[in-house]
Amino acid sequence: MKDTSNYPIRAVSQRTGLSAHVIRAWEKRYGFPEPARSETNRRFYSQTDIETLLLLKQLIDKGYAIGQIARLQPDELRQLLATVSGSKANRAEAGTEAGSVAEESLVRCLDAVNALSAETLLAVLRQATLTLSKPHLLEKLISPLMEEIGNRWERGELRVANEHMASAVVRTFLVNLLDAATPDAEAPAIVVTTPRGQTHEIGALMVAVRAASLGWRVTYLGADLPSDEIGAAALTLKATAIALSLVHPAGRIEVVHEIHALHDALPAVPIIVGGRSIESYRLLLEARGIDCLASLADLPGALQRKVHSQKPSLH
Repeated sequence: MKDTSNYPIRAVSQRTGLSAHVIRAWEKRYGFPEPARSETNRRFYSQTDIETLLLLKQLIDKGYAIGQIARLQPDELRQLLATVSGSKANRAEAGTEAGSVAEESLVRCLDAVNALSAETLLAVLRQATLTLSKPHLLEKLISPLMEEIGNRWERGELRVANEHMASAVVRTFLVNLLDAATPDAEAPAIVVTTPRGQTHEIGALMVAVRAASLGWRVTYLGADLPSDEIGAAALTLKATAIALSLVHPAGRIEVVHEIHALHDALPAVPIIVGGRSIESYRLLLEARGIDCLASLADLPGALQRKVHSQKPSLH
């Protein structure tokens, strides 16, 4: 049967989970995919294109950089995917390349912050999406970027204006990543926010983007929300889980009370809490059976546990 090219880029994006921006960027940089063109220059893709893009995305989600695999044939991609789970060497190689790209991007991001160049900062972040998987992008670039910006501000090496500019750019970048997600209508729902008294939202947005990349239907509520509002949203959305980020301030008993109140109001809805200040809250939260994550890397396992008996396909 002839493999006709009749899928527009929007449909391809929905079926693969890759943004149209990324698909076009791969075409320009690596020569794949090679879509057919209409008389009006619209791109149209084949079923083979979609299947190959799905293979690429699965390998990227396992830690490979697109530059390593973009020019492989579909059979080679399938073979690699079949063996990658048991290959420590492959994972180490992918991790090493991703780490190198992230380190270089981090330096360029910090230079842009120092120069107050929002345009350059956003351009570096967008470029990083072409070579880094979502986990590496969040854990190896954005997280250390925001931590280093905070450290420099605390040491007096960075002005408030620079920190605010960087936060605004990173927030916009993460919101765009979240908006590009296309979850299945039957996917489990999660509410992501910060409790009352926690006004820093970059950590929560990172959680939202990572959960969306794992196939969850994410509703992001912004920052600094009272427990009753979080609970009402979770009930309305029939949420499978609630994720909260704690960054600053640390060790506030009022924050503990907010989370305890939420837990008491919705005992059947698991609450996952993480963030830079988590260790100052861990004992009081875990005493109530609330999951406390040491890092964003722990999120996939925590979410998997929440739906293990309901959605095994999300493993």
